[in-house]
Amino acid sequence: NQQQYFNLARKLMFTFDLKSILFNSRNPIPLPWPRVSDVMSAISKVAGVRPELRCRYYINGNMLVEVVLCYDVLGKQAINCSRPGTVFC
Repeated sequence: NQQQYFNLARKLMFTFDLKSILFNSRNPIPLPWPRVSDVMSAISKVAGVRPELRCRYYINGNMLVEVVLCYDVLGKQAINCSRPGTVFC
C-alpha cells in the first residue's frame, strides 16, 4: 500500500549518510571543487555499488544536484545503477 511504499522510501533514503561519506575527514574529497570521479569513488567505496550522479549547468560549469543509489525491486539491497557509473555531468 501507499504507506508501506513511503516508509520503505524513507528507510532507503537514510541507509547511507552521504554527507558523512563526502565530508569524511579520514578520506576527504578535494574541496571546494571535487572531480566527479572523486565523488563517484567515495560513494562507491562505502556503498559497495556504483551510484548515478546528476548535475545541472551553473554559471561556468556543472554543479552536482543529485546522487542516486539504486536498489533491487524489493528495496532490500543496494545494487549498481543500470549504466556503469552513469554521470549526467
